[in-house]
Amino acid sequence: MIIPIRINRIFTSESDLMQGLMYVKKLNNFNGALFCMPYKKIHKFWMKNTYINLDMIFLDESFQVVGLIRDAKAFDENMYYVKKTSLYIIEVKSGFIDKKNVSIGDIIKPVFIKSKI
Repeated sequence: MIIPIRINRIFTSESDLMQGLMYVKKLNNFNGALFCMPYKKIHKFWMKNTYINLDMIFLDESFQVVGLIRDAKAFDENMYYVKKTSLYIIEVKSGFIDKKNVSIGDIIKPVFIKSKI
């Protein structure tokens, strides 16, 4: 299945990738942040200084879903990752994966928009 996701924040620089959605206190239910990693590997995230529970969608170079994390807890300093390599990761508000029925193997179609997260 092809699933469109509205992307209104893109992280590409090392500092942006490290900070991600830290300190963000509000997040639209259907907007996401796209992390464009410099290379494909098993990427690990934590929720330090993150105020919002998040779903994480791990994607390969073709934007095919290779892994999912549901409901990563705000302020949790444990590492969140999937056991597959990825090149892109999308973070969205917790509950998005289930609301949109996102599954392994789906193709994500980023829809780039300009708006506040």
